[in-house]
Amino acid sequence: MIAIGVPTVVDAATIVCDALEQTGLEGEQMQLFRETISPGLHTMFVTPKDIDETVKRISYTISEGLNMAFS
Repeated sequence: MIAIGVPTVVDAATIVCDALEQTGLEGEQMQLFRETISPGLHTMFVTPKDIDETVKRISYTISEGLNMAFS
């Protein structure tokens, strides 16, 4: 048996932290945002709108790779 994991979701805290880094905040301000926003967002997950198409493409790519490896 082979298991291949492909991440298709991201937690909301990661999105918020990445967006805050883009604003140029640094030091104490950034730490304050992380401490106040992140705890509640680690339980929320976000998936892209086109997840069906993404899964279809990824599964095809993986299956073709496996077919080439084992044929």
